[in-house]
Amino acid sequence: MDDIQRAKQFFSEMPLEVFQIWIVPSVKCHGWKGVSIDEPLQEEWQGFFADYAISFWKSARWEFCSTPFDANLFAPMSVQRALWIVDHATKGLKTPTADIHDSVQRFWACAAFIKDNRKLPCPLVGCVTPDNSRIDLVDGHHRLAAAIHLGTTKTSKLPIWIALPK
Repeated sequence: MDDIQRAKQFFSEMPLEVFQIWIVPSVKCHGWKGVSIDEPLQEEWQGFFADYAISFWKSARWEFCSTPFDANLFAPMSVQRALWIVDHATKGLKTPTADIHDSVQRFWACAAFIKDNRKLPCPLVGCVTPDNSRIDLVDGHHRLAAAIHLGTTKTSKLPIWIALPK
């Protein structure tokens, strides 16, 4: 069994689309060794799960929705990260997200797709914050950044998979 199959078995309750969008690219980059509920996460995985316990992600209940953009819908850092990506890609500013691998190329690829297709290339992925008031984005910052930059957040709905506690 390869790393992707082991990860899929671990996240057996996760929708396949979420798994393919969010988990597969990182497993291809980092492998899937040393990830379990009983052990501390390896360094490369700690930030990936947005400081939520791996047990949360393993047992989360998932809902898909399409929602109009409202900055207040997202956790403040989720929107801020997207805005940093916009500033880095469009103005060349050195932002806290400037060192993300292929960030500028990913931003412009998303922008081109959105411009041509009037929709995101794939849904965003997030979870509800512990107080159930907002969505903490864990995947899709470049897609959100491109949509904000193009102004499509004002005219179209954002597709998003949301993880909820069981």
